Amino acid sequence: MSRLIIVISCLLLSFTTNAKSELLDIQNFSKASEFTGVKISPTGKYLAVITQPEGKNALMILDTDTFKVLHAIHFPGNAQVGNYYWVNEERIVLAKEYLKGWKDHPEYHGELLGVNADGSQWKYLVGYQGERQTGTRIKKATLY
Repeated sequence: MSRLIIVISCLLLSFTTNAKSELLDIQNFSKASEFTGVKISPTGKYLAVITQPEGKNALMILDTDTFKVLHAIHFPGNAQVGNYYWVNEERIVLAKEYLKGWKDHPEYHGELLGVNADGSQWKYLVGYQGERQTGTRIKKATLY
């Protein structure tokens, strides 16, 4: 048993002496992730990610062959993108959330929107701002 401990100690010592003695920048350990909520489409053609360009969640859809942004969804005001799901190869359904300064978590009011990966066929699916008898109160997201 003591031989095993000696061998392991020698191996650990050799690994630590061969390691570079460079100091690592503290920002490598403390900065937030640039992308979260990464989801790939069912056939792998698209990649969707959540990013926070203005401190609010925005959804970006990228082509996996070129990694170029095909479409991005960003809501104005205090609204942001919440959970989202690929419902087929081309379509995403996403939840719209609202940030309130005094609350820890965003509020969800039951609003769901659908959009194709290329930004076409944008539709407000369900929620309190949906179509009414007097018309529509839909406020589209800022698309860029």
